[in-house]
Amino acid sequence: MSDEPPVRLTRRGKVVVSLGVAGLMAGAFWLGMASGARSDAAPRQDAWVVVESGDTLWTIASRARPGRDPHATVRRIIEANDLGDAAVRPGQALRIPAG
Repeated sequence: MSDEPPVRLTRRGKVVVSLGVAGLMAGAFWLGMASGARSDAAPRQDAWVVVESGDTLWTIASRARPGRDPHATVRRIIEANDLGDAAVRPGQALRIPAG
């Protein structure tokens, strides 16, 4: 046996240990939430639009993806719907690709 007294944690030491444990727990929680958010995210699905009178692919693309370049969206709509050109008619259903 040793003649040294047992080690005692001071009040300041308890605070430091408590904060360290709380920080580790918060970090583990944050990492778990971040990885869970990525794996639970549902894949984006295509949308469908019915052409109305006066609609053009440009106006449809602008409404479908506000703030994005309509040229790229029009091109993707044409490809997704196997359209020969940009002509659309009222009542026509168009697939708007996700993304």
